[in-house]
Amino acid sequence: MTDFTWKIESLDRRPTLGGKADVVIGVHYRVYAVDGEYQTDAYGSIPIGPPGDDFKAFADLTVDDCKGWVLSAIAASQTEMAKKQAIQDDGTDENVVDVTPDAVEKSVQSALEQQISEQKQPSIVAGVPSSWAAE
Repeated sequence: MTDFTWKIESLDRRPTLGGKADVVIGVHYRVYAVDGEYQTDAYGSIPIGPPGDDFKAFADLTVDDCKGWVLSAIAASQTEMAKKQAIQDDGTDENVVDVTPDAVEKSVQSALEQQISEQKQPSIVAGVPSSWAAE
């Protein structure tokens, strides 16, 4: 079983924005995946929109707050890209379903699990014939 851990590497913030202090405008994050002796991670960075009614003071933020922002921002970005592609392909985006933060998290976890599977059973192995060792 693979265990996943989110770490917020850094937060980009503006000293003041919209009458609020220390407003986060970007999140740099890393997701770690560990399955026994196998491990991998993924790094990302994403801008965060302006604070809404759910603004929280910088000193009071938690990793879960930031993780939620990241997943929501990625979901919104993926939905926007899908709508743009649908309009380009079909002239309409009415059939595009919004990507959810849960779907984004499952996708990240799936990609990391694939990397661990590749470590466990590599699809490509490098090397030379053992008879070359004498050369």
